Amino acid sequence: MSTPLLLLLGAVAAANLVFWVSWWRARLHYPGRKRPTPLEVLIGFGVSFLDALGIGSFAPTTAILKLRGDPPDEQIPGTLNVGLTAPAAIEVLETVDPISIKYSLVMLVGTCALLMLWTLLPKRQVTRAHEVTTLDDYARAFKLPADRIAEGRNSRITTVHCDEEGSIVRLDRQA
Repeated sequence: MSTPLLLLLGAVAAANLVFWVSWWRARLHYPGRKRPTPLEVLIGFGVSFLDALGIGSFAPTTAILKLRGDPPDEQIPGTLNVGLTAPAAIEVLETVDPISIKYSLVMLVGTCALLMLWTLLPKRQVTRAHEVTTLDDYARAFKLPADRIAEGRNSRITTVHCDEEGSIVRLDRQA
């Protein structure tokens, strides 16, 4: 094995080891911890197998978790990150070879070059800040009393009467 390949695999293994030690320490202090059920282990195996085939694992896992209703929606991203870290690392350790490292380095350099070019694009200019239009602003613009505009907003049906130039002359509120 080449030195860059060994460095890459070592970095993946070290990052995974740090992740799992941190996770284990946090798990000991988490009051709601539970062990995975056999069904959850089977789901993990199935989605990891789909990931190895190139289908991916986050979308199928999210769909299965949403259908089961467990965990709550707010915990799904964390569940995915924790639950699929080890299978992804094992997949990397099994499938990386020297040819893929060459292409990975080309993609990394290409991405860096693209990001450097991105910084040369002109900055987006905000022409004006968003203004909040108040009831009094509408009253001045339409030359109507503010209480009539407020009544019109609060009614289910409001008839707007205009003159020949299109200016609002009256609002009729209906129940």
